[in-house]
Amino acid sequence: MNTIKEVQAALDALVAAMVEKGIVRPDAQVQVRSDGRFVFHAGCDYDTKPFDGDNYFIFHADTLPELIGQAREYIARLPNPED
Repeated sequence: MNTIKEVQAALDALVAAMVEKGIVRPDAQVQVRSDGRFVFHAGCDYDTKPFDGDNYFIFHADTLPELIGQAREYIARLPNPED
């Protein structure tokens, strides 16, 4: 994952996965901190709390693939809308 297009494709896939989980108005962002670590922030409609009782979640990692992997695994563990 070396280009902006690759990062955007990964974010788009995470947003699509959140939609499949029934998340209302999902949003995903990646930030690079001044210390070189990466931050992933995902959020959704303010009035909903699908992320362990909150309307957002955040992960930190030293590499972008690790960060995206953490987010992908977390979203995969969210309950399905039918549950």
